[in-house]
Amino acid sequence: MADLTCRKKEAWESLLIKYVGRGENLQVLDVGTGDGFLAILLAGLDYSVTAIDPLQIGWNKLGKTLRHQERTYAF
Repeated sequence: MADLTCRKKEAWESLLIKYVGRGENLQVLDVGTGDGFLAILLAGLDYSVTAIDPLQIGWNKLGKTLRHQERTYAF
């Protein structure tokens, strides 16, 4: 399960904001999302995220991660 409370999260947020920026209508395609760490992180930064994973194990991991989030996600 993705640990979204760790320093890794803060480092990723900083890099994403620095290199991708923040603003309206930013869209991201997360291919091979796995546990959804980046997809959830980007959604938390108000990006519009589409996450896909070709493997069932990826969807199982993502489902476990989403059950522990306060925010609502649609997939």
